[in-house]
Amino acid sequence: MIEEPDAAEGASGPAELEDAGGALHGVEHEAEHGVEHGTEYGATSPPPRGRGRPRGPARRPAKRTPVAAGAAREAHGDSRHDARRSRRAAVGDLKASLLRAAGVLLTEGGPKALTVRGLAAAAGCSTMIVYSGFGGKEGVLDALYAEGFSHLSAALDAVPVTDDPVADLYQCAEVYRTFARDHRTYYAVMFDRAVPDFEPSDPSRAVALGALDALTVRVKRAIDLGAARPVDARMLAACLWAAMHGMVSLELAEVSPTDLEWSELQLFMADTLLHGLAPGDRPA
Repeated sequence: MIEEPDAAEGASGPAELEDAGGALHGVEHEAEHGVEHGTEYGATSPPPRGRGRPRGPARRPAKRTPVAAGAAREAHGDSRHDARRSRRAAVGDLKASLLRAAGVLLTEGGPKALTVRGLAAAAGCSTMIVYSGFGGKEGVLDALYAEGFSHLSAALDAVPVTDDPVADLYQCAEVYRTFARDHRTYYAVMFDRAVPDFEPSDPSRAVALGALDALTVRVKRAIDLGAARPVDARMLAACLWAAMHGMVSLELAEVSPTDLEWSELQLFMADTLLHGLAPGDRPA
């Protein structure tokens, strides 16, 4: 089930997005034309001619001092800034809702459930929002793909750096497994072609390579400190990634023998690889 936002917290939806857009239009209109009757800039409109107009010499409109006029302009600028910020927040919240909805649809109904109409219904918005925010279903999938790799990169970067670079790589392997287990929908979009005809965009592929870069930094440190064989760090990182991915994919597919524990297999796999890559003579 999709978690409904709490109305008391000001949840964003299509109506709020329209309100934010309307507020933005309003302040832009004022900036161009001034507030009604010109009062924003210190001018006053004379009373209408005709019956009821007081006799006598006409009063000249009072002029604002430069300080007052500057304060009015500053307040006007603040209003425009607040409206833009509110609109950006509403757009961001709605895009996040669409991505959550896409994850739920993929998990519960598979690729066939992921349609523009289904996304709009699940997120509580119009289909036009899906197109304007992401360009359609492909754009939503592309955003999921990039967001998944961003989360994985952040998780690898968050592994503490210790005096033992090999121990740090063990921890990276465990973080990778934890990510895959806790974020199966992301993982399926990232690696398992959950939607067969989906192809990530070039910018999203660059984000994906950022996760490999995060692991490469750890491997290079192990090499530089003499804890790993002096080989190409990126090649070694890709080998470690492939081993971790294969192990995790088998676990997620639930094809393991009942007498084996995946956490122990993960540790044994990492231990075997890292010891085999330790500096020293190669076995005959």
